[in-house]
This record gives sequence, structure tokens and C-alpha cells, in this order.
Amino acid sequence: MRLKNKTYLLPRTFTLFLITITLGSCSWNKNSDNRIYIPGKEFSFLVQFTDSTGQLLKTDSLKLEVTDGFYPERKQTKIIWTYYQSAGGETTELTNSTGVIDSEEEFFIHPPRVGELYILSFAEFPSLNSKVLEDTTYRYSSEGSITMAKNYEGETITKVKTTQKYNGLHRINIPLRQNILAHQTIATATSETGAITGSYFFHEEYGFVKLLYHLPDHQQVSISLSGVF
Repeated sequence: MRLKNKTYLLPRTFTLFLITITLGSCSWNKNSDNRIYIPGKEFSFLVQFTDSTGQLLKTDSLKLEVTDGFYPERKQTKIIWTYYQSAGGETTELTNSTGVIDSEEEFFIHPPRVGELYILSFAEFPSLNSKVLEDTTYRYSSEGSITMAKNYEGETITKVKTTQKYNGLHRINIPLRQNILAHQTIATATSETGAITGSYFFHEEYGFVKLLYHLPDHQQVSISLSGVF
């Protein structure tokens, strides 16, 4: 019996090799199957801040780079946001690694959360159920909550309650193209910071082309696609 047991003992290095092969064959996220967010692709965005009256306060820019890595682990395709934040006549370059999902079931993107965009950590994540690509009459909604422990302006944020619903196709203008058809989802997120409402637009060729946020201080932040490379 001892001999039989020894027969099934594998060297540690070989065991790790088998685990690696198994993970490589998992279908959690196959970056090579991405339809829009393909590794090596880059997207540029204009970031506009407006006050409660619609007056433009300033314009910044963003760059999104799609990598062949995963974030976190193998559940999402790793993306790198570079935020060019302007203030006092100077521009600061800030980077942030997050993730995107590009699958048969859904599209999901984690917005940047650095600098003046850090408040987006407490907004609902933009996502789209892929069923609407085949049937735009399909309607769905979701709600939930996220538990966290993040500091924001001296306050600890512990829980964010969220809702999101699909609102059909709408024609919008973005810096890249005018009068395009995009799928809209409407979202809310309520936490110790107050309520953030979001309007997210998804284009079947370019992905998430516009993210519009109404912040608790009544300012608006608009992130709109300006280029694809």
C-alpha cells in the first residue's frame, strides 16, 4: 500500500506545471476572443467638467491601453488608464490599472479612479448585457451593494448601494463621430458621499463611448471617446 501511495505523489514543480496548464485552459477570460477591447489597442477620451448650470469648467484627457494581462487575476482583461489632469496651468500625468470584460455574456469596464476622477470609485460600474446586441427590445435591470473601506475627503466610505437598467438605443454625438447609435444604461449609486447618477453609452464597434456622471456637488463629468488606435 505504501508503494501505491508513492506512485501518486508528484514532484512540486510538476504539480505547479499542471496547475498552470489547467488555468491556461479555463474560460474565465480569453483575451484573444475579445471583440472590442483587443490587447494592444488604445482608446483616447476627452474629460469635461461642467457646473450645475452646464458651464464648462475645464477639459482634461484620458488614454486607455488594453494589455494581454489580467485584472484581478484572470477575471478581467487588464487595462491601463493614463489621466492627464490639468490644474493651475500645469498638467499632471496619473496612471491607474483596472479591468474590462469583453465576453459573450456582458461588457464591463472599470473607470479610472485617480486624481479628480477618484470619486468614480463610488459610482456604479458601466456594464451591458450582451443579449441586447441581438434584441434591443430586451430590457433588464439590476441592483446591489458594494462593501468597502475607502477614504474620501476625510470620510470613510463603507457601503455603496447601486441600481442599473437598460434604456435602449439612442443617437449621441461624441468627439470621434457624430450621430451614432449607442446602447444606454442608467445607473445610480448612493453612499456616504451622496448620490451619483450615471448615464453610460455603449457602441457595438467602439465599446463604451460616453460615460456621463452627475456628482453629489452638482458638477458633471463627461468622458467621451475621441480616438481609437
